[in-house]
Amino acid sequence: MADERTMSTITWLNSAKRNRQEVSTVQDHIQIRQWHRFNPMLTSTPLRTVPVMKW
Repeated sequence: MADERTMSTITWLNSAKRNRQEVSTVQDHIQIRQWHRFNPMLTSTPLRTVPVMKW
């Protein structure tokens, strides 16, 4: 799924108006875009609660 998203981003970035970009420029743009769209709350594992026994 990540490869499909990356390719659609490349297609979007490398449109007809911007088709003269170098590969390294497109690559940098993709990395910046992925960094800004990253949400750590969605990827982190939820904290597990430890059961507490009351005597």
